Amino acid sequence: MTPSELDLIIKEAPEDIRIRLGELAPKIREAAAAKLEESQENEKAAVLSVSIALKIDLAMAPVTWEVVAKVGATYTSTGPEHVAETTPDLGLEVERRAK
Repeated sequence: MTPSELDLIIKEAPEDIRIRLGELAPKIREAAAAKLEESQENEKAAVLSVSIALKIDLAMAPVTWEVVAKVGATYTSTGPEHVAETTPDLGLEVERRAK
């Protein structure tokens, strides 16, 4: 990728991001409403993820690029933290902290 190609991407990407977010706006509002409702029922944090990725295909000449935006409510189940009885020696000089 040449410096001028990167400069062009940096110049043009913000407008494409605005367009992608505008296209997703109804889904963002829908997901936000659902997440707020769930958080009030279960007393959970109301967090909605909107991810924006810039994908640059370096195999093309000139390079091609696209902006991808996603919205989603993530549902996670986390169990308790477990401690292994023994830690294998991998031969690494790493200082470990005790629990």
